[in-house]
Amino acid sequence: MSETDAIVSADVQDGILIVRFNRTEIFDIEAAEELAMELKQLAQTHSGGQWVIDLTGMKVIITPVVSGLLSAMRSDRESGGEAYLCGMGESVRRVVELSRLDRVFNTFDTLEEALAAARAARPA
Repeated sequence: MSETDAIVSADVQDGILIVRFNRTEIFDIEAAEELAMELKQLAQTHSGGQWVIDLTGMKVIITPVVSGLLSAMRSDRESGGEAYLCGMGESVRRVVELSRLDRVFNTFDTLEEALAAARAARPA
């Protein structure tokens, strides 16, 4: 799969991995599985670090997408990693809340708020 076909793109800012979605909708199981694979690859390369997952622009996701986020973060948390979600629109926030993942992830309205929280939580 080429980078342009990837569901997410990532860059690092101040040692914090920022994950952005390249699509506005993920509502099929195949895409959810592909996303889970991409996130696991990121977890392997950024093991134990701070993540900010920016959902700005996402309009539709299904529960398996959120499960993929959780799966990737579970393995990374074992290495000391922490994730922050931000930029959720109303429908995405509803899926996250119904999945009770707002209790698992730190959630913020904006990327700037999530980055500030990630910076503040870093070990000295």
